Amino acid sequence: MENMALEIGEQTCDLVFDESGIMKTIYGNDTTSQNVRMALTAWKNDFLPVPGHGTDYGKFFSEESGEEERVETIREAVFQEEKVVQVEKIEIADKGERRVCVSFEGRLSDGGTVSMEVNA
Repeated sequence: MENMALEIGEQTCDLVFDESGIMKTIYGNDTTSQNVRMALTAWKNDFLPVPGHGTDYGKFFSEESGEEERVETIREAVFQEEKVVQVEKIEIADKGERRVCVSFEGRLSDGGTVSMEVNA
């Protein structure tokens, strides 16, 4: 069975509709990429149906967290998507108080790649 999901707009974080008003769907690695993006942009424990979903930005922004802990926090969020089997690169750029830009590159179970930049 192919990996499928409803498309969520990157800028709006809302469902995407076609010109006929029908919700758009995405498949395969596009779904995987969207799932990773959603995990990186969600604060862990904010989604009540699945409390473990998201990134532990509370820990990430903690004064006790050094660079290694911050990278590991991002890795944990990325690996919530089971089709990601390897993280090859993570870059973190602070964008001000409690704002961050994360760049990520990884390998998927089917041999494909996933890469993205998200602001959270």
